[in-house]
Amino acid sequence: MQTLRVAIVGFGGIARSHYTAYHRLVSEGYPVRVVAICDRHPDRVFSHVTTNLRDENTPLDPTTHLYSSIDELLSRETFDIADVCLPTLAHKDAVLQLLRAGKHVLCEKPLALTSEESEAMVAAAHEADRLLMVAHLTRFDPHYLFLRDAVRDGRFGKLLHLSLERLSEYPTWSPIFHTLEKNGGCILDMQIHDIDVACMVLGAPKAASTIRCDDLPYHQLVSTRLFYEAATVTIEEAWDNTRTLPFFAGFCARFERASVRSDGKTLTVYPKEGEKSVIETPQVSGFYEEIRALCEAVRGHTEAGFLPPEQALLDIRIVEATAKSAALGGATVTL
Repeated sequence: MQTLRVAIVGFGGIARSHYTAYHRLVSEGYPVRVVAICDRHPDRVFSHVTTNLRDENTPLDPTTHLYSSIDELLSRETFDIADVCLPTLAHKDAVLQLLRAGKHVLCEKPLALTSEESEAMVAAAHEADRLLMVAHLTRFDPHYLFLRDAVRDGRFGKLLHLSLERLSEYPTWSPIFHTLEKNGGCILDMQIHDIDVACMVLGAPKAASTIRCDDLPYHQLVSTRLFYEAATVTIEEAWDNTRTLPFFAGFCARFERASVRSDGKTLTVYPKEGEKSVIETPQVSGFYEEIRALCEAVRGHTEAGFLPPEQALLDIRIVEATAKSAALGGATVTL
């Protein structure tokens, strides 16, 4: 089986987690290899980068080819997949260039800053007949997959209300986060995760209402309500945790016959009758699963979890609706 060759474009904090996932795939015998790193500061590639992930990353193989521009990468390296881990404002230009050069692309979330940019990227993938997937790792989390399946099979009755929450300290590790125009702020960078979860579980909402509190560069708070026919979804996002308060992501889903609660570590079902039960789920890495999904899709196995770029585009459009609502003081915006 031919080995897939990967070039990681942008080697900041999130890219280190991607590299660790590739290293695990290689150690398991999966035919994939990171052949190159492209970063405008190649001298920093071997340095330590701290983010809110607090992951223990795999040291970079010193024989990996290093490049300082995409032009140089494309002219000197042969590879099949580009893994784009650049800041959001740089996604569109990099992804367009790589797709048009005939590369499959995994792009860190969100797809782009705007739906207009995202549409151009999706169109370019179709024109080039290449795969474009956005790295929404929450879709591979067993807790959220349990929630999705419970809604689909009705094991607890109908879903009545879903509350999604994601809280983090302010991202001080990059000045990109200090300007809404450069990264979209908490309403895009953080909220995109839970909007994607809502879409995975219930599909596209009919309308949205959002209240946002900004005090850059110190904190941002976002409170969103998504409207569906039979259920209500509320989303709470924040960039105001103190440094001693750990990152938190979880949910509470209220069904007709039970409530399901995840605090990111433990998944618990609280039935209307009987005792609560803790659901045992496998320990997985979202980075590992999303990367494997794209690799499998490149090999022709799209049933393995590949996320079409059209879904990532829809997520951006929903975020734009919430931003419009916030600008209107929380008015309901129809999608």
